[in-house]
Amino acid sequence: MKIKINKFIITTFFIISILSCFSEYQSEEELEKQYNSIPNISFKNLTQVNVKYGRKQYVAKAEKANIFNNNQNNKMILDNISFYQFDKKEKAVTSGKADKASLDFKTSNVTIEGNIDIYSKKEEAKITTNYLVWEDKNKIIKGNLKEEIKITKDNGTEIAGKGFKVDTKKNIITFQKEVSGFFVKEEEEDKKKENKDKEAKNSEEKIQEEVKE
Repeated sequence: MKIKINKFIITTFFIISILSCFSEYQSEEELEKQYNSIPNISFKNLTQVNVKYGRKQYVAKAEKANIFNNNQNNKMILDNISFYQFDKKEKAVTSGKADKASLDFKTSNVTIEGNIDIYSKKEEAKITTNYLVWEDKNKIIKGNLKEEIKITKDNGTEIAGKGFKVDTKKNIITFQKEVSGFFVKEEEEDKKKENKDKEAKNSEEKIQEEVKE
């Protein structure tokens, strides 16, 4: 009888020992996960101005910026971002905003998410979506198959679809599925040009005011 009790006790302690080790392992794993989720550096109300040859190239603003540099992450995450690109006369020619952006320091890839709104004065077009990625190595901008991207030209032309991709080297835009939209004819463009010019001028003035802020 004593032998059975001893075997039971030994077995019980053996099981408890294993469970304790497992519990301790989980705790270490959770601690590491928690450690990796804490940024090494944090900023609030960040503004970055890029100047080249004495001329302002672009301005980027973020409500919050977190920089991670650990075993799992080597990136910077920006919240509530806005950015402006300038021409040689330092007039804003491109503007944009989004809820979040992530820069991978290893690949220089940039992922932008949430309420993305980008306007290019040069292309006379606006892009709206919820997800975009810049692949630095291949110089490609792309979306995914879940999120729709809508392109609206100043002349009224609209096109939307999923699986958006831009090869900036070849200047080619493609969609993979659910493509829809319409193109405005030249005669219709002339009728709308005056109104669009006024809207573009108002947009430019608004951008300049935002930059000054």
